[in-house]
Amino acid sequence: MTVIYSAKSSLFLIFLSLNSFAQDDLVSFCFEKKVSLSEAAKNLDFLLLPTEKIALRPGDHCLDVLTSPHRTKLLEKFLSKRYNIISETGVSGPSEVEHCRIDFKTLSNKKIETNNASLGKVTNLGTSEQSRTEVSSAQLLLASGKQGSIEVYGRSLDIECKKGASGFYQLVFFFRDQAGNSARSEITVRGSELINVGSIIKELDEKNKTLGLPTSNVSETKGYENINYELKIEK
Repeated sequence: MTVIYSAKSSLFLIFLSLNSFAQDDLVSFCFEKKVSLSEAAKNLDFLLLPTEKIALRPGDHCLDVLTSPHRTKLLEKFLSKRYNIISETGVSGPSEVEHCRIDFKTLSNKKIETNNASLGKVTNLGTSEQSRTEVSSAQLLLASGKQGSIEVYGRSLDIECKKGASGFYQLVFFFRDQAGNSARSEITVRGSELINVGSIIKELDEKNKTLGLPTSNVSETKGYENINYELKIEK
């Protein structure tokens, strides 16, 4: 007997805890060092809509805001009445940050064979096969040149994305295993190009015994799980 299951779930992991919407822009408001970022964020927060998110970037003394393009001027006007807004290059005004919108997929294929035996006055033997496919997806929004992270098989994979010319992107991956060993890899991809990040094969072997009277049950499960990780950058 072969039973096929199909399941799909969605997981949204957003860098800097920013919700990802196709129509939104990531805009930065940078300030003089004397300005308190937490105070500026608090003042701006009450003006934000539920879909708009704000995050502090202390290293550059900026606030990153995910907002719709038509509201950028409103937020700029509100902040400029209270602070001297500068861009990351020192020019007055907000700075629109280039960003990478990454679709990340995890595809899991399981094949399991189970042998069952019931021992008693009458011995019954049975075998069942099961195939299961699961797909989970994540969206990661990264400011160009900044790192974000996703979970790959229980471990953190850091990703840095830089937008290049002619529709190309440079991706840098940083991976650290449980033993503390680290690895770095780099790849250049075109927007919307699907790439395979890696794959893992896991054995699924299990034995169970239930002994008793008048019958005893024995089951043995063998199989494997093949997990593939893929991503592409949305244009």
